[in-house]
Amino acid sequence: MSQLDADRSQFMEDAKVTGSTLVKRMFTPVSGYLCAMVFAVHAFGAPNEREAQAALNAGNYTEAIRQFTRFASQGSATAQYSLGLIFSRGYGTPENFSTAANWYKKAADQAHVEAQFDLGALYLRGEGVPQDASQAAKWWRKAASAGDAFAQRSLGDLYLKGDGVKRDLVQAYKWKMLSEPRHNAGRIPWGALGMRSLAKLLTPKQLGAGQRAVRKWIVSKKVQPTVD
Repeated sequence: MSQLDADRSQFMEDAKVTGSTLVKRMFTPVSGYLCAMVFAVHAFGAPNEREAQAALNAGNYTEAIRQFTRFASQGSATAQYSLGLIFSRGYGTPENFSTAANWYKKAADQAHVEAQFDLGALYLRGEGVPQDASQAAKWWRKAASAGDAFAQRSLGDLYLKGDGVKRDLVQAYKWKMLSEPRHNAGRIPWGALGMRSLAKLLTPKQLGAGQRAVRKWIVSKKVQPTVD
């Protein structure tokens, strides 16, 4: 079994335990990155939106689209994100990445973290929007700053490769370290992420700067610090 398959399998087991309160994501390689793509969403608070989600889960896509469109037009970021998901996956409708990007953008502008991540992924791939790694970095940085471990890891990869941003090993170390399970309540089951290999690329001064950046972020978010 490949590491990718192992990560996916473990994450699905975690998803079974935590249920619908966890954003369930599957891993897909995108332009050399291991991106986590969302394929299900949080349970909704509003009863009608839960009904829309139930319709989606049941495969009643026409009804789900109808209901989500109504709520999205009223400004619901969750509904907007759900429509982005539907159109990007082709659930009951042909895939339309341009429409998906439009709905993701509306939700992302309302600080919907999963929408920010998925919009960034569309920019990285150039699906529905012009291919632009700098835009991917922009949206992943917003999600990463909000504590999303998937975005943190992906943003770290951009800094490591110098894709869409100036190559910065300190920033790469910071974001990839923050994406580890111990800094994210154990939500992400993908192991050590090769942090030792990354650390070997840094000078002692850079490594120290990276560790301080991790501690500073953790303190600002009131997370218990643990840094190698």
